[in-house]
Amino acid sequence: MGMPSLVGRIEDGGRIRCVYLHWGSGPDKTGAGLRAKWNSAEQAQEILRRGDLSGIDTDGTLDPIHGDSKDLSYFDSLKHCFDETGQSYFVYLYDTRDTSEKSQRRDRENEPRWRCFIRGFELLWPQPPVDG
Repeated sequence: MGMPSLVGRIEDGGRIRCVYLHWGSGPDKTGAGLRAKWNSAEQAQEILRRGDLSGIDTDGTLDPIHGDSKDLSYFDSLKHCFDETGQSYFVYLYDTRDTSEKSQRRDRENEPRWRCFIRGFELLWPQPPVDG
């Protein structure tokens, strides 16, 4: 079953740019695909350049939407993403804001900066570290 979602980037200053994703957008499919193939700010930008999508396969293949494709959507906050679209169930965002040494080390260790949020703003992944 398809769950309409948004895929995009969090820019400097917190502004969010997204495209619409129509089908198969659960974390087990879309999340796996984003992590498999689209792990840099430039690659996340390429997704936006292509516009609205029908789906993203687990191997990262982008399935273009057939018919009318919308322009990029711009949002001021995560809440705005969910409120404005009304139908989005998941929001996948590549966070481009953190340029610290810790972030650069994380990128070198191949830990992608994709974040998956579900309606209600709960962060599904990456999971926060467990203190122990």
